[in-house]
Amino acid sequence: MATYYVNNTLPAASNSNVGTNPALPWLTLSKAASTVTANDTVIVGPSGTYNERVTPSSSGGSSTRITYRANSGTRPIVRGWTLTGKSYITIQGFEITNQSMTSDSNASIIVTGSTGIHVLDNYIHDTTAFAVRSNPNNGAAKCHFLIVRDNEMTGIGPAWSGVAG
Repeated sequence: MATYYVNNTLPAASNSNVGTNPALPWLTLSKAASTVTANDTVIVGPSGTYNERVTPSSSGGSSTRITYRANSGTRPIVRGWTLTGKSYITIQGFEITNQSMTSDSNASIIVTGSTGIHVLDNYIHDTTAFAVRSNPNNGAAKCHFLIVRDNEMTGIGPAWSGVAG
């Protein structure tokens, strides 16, 4: 069990850092997503903007979740998340948007073939597609125990708002 830090607003931020010291954080969420394992927490620092689609490489377990959360009282900006075949991951406290980001026609958060994903207390806005979408492709594996709670969503997609799947 480890706590890692990401904060691209600090001059000392680098993906070469170990990431466990808030004064020497990682630069990108992608670095965290490719490194963390079950029971780890990633705390994302204030005021950062991450023009990335975060795709975790590991899953947590039912009692050893992987948690990505904004530092207390902050709401870092992220372009999107893709959780395919990943389980027991929490995404909490982010601002998720396509506004002023690289063009992205995907849902803000894609969940496919996953179990126990929690999407909590995020502000999802000004997207080009769904806010949260499970099973975006025909024949994709089903999701189980997807919890989407206490999120604020506005300006979602060209013609439809909300959660699909």
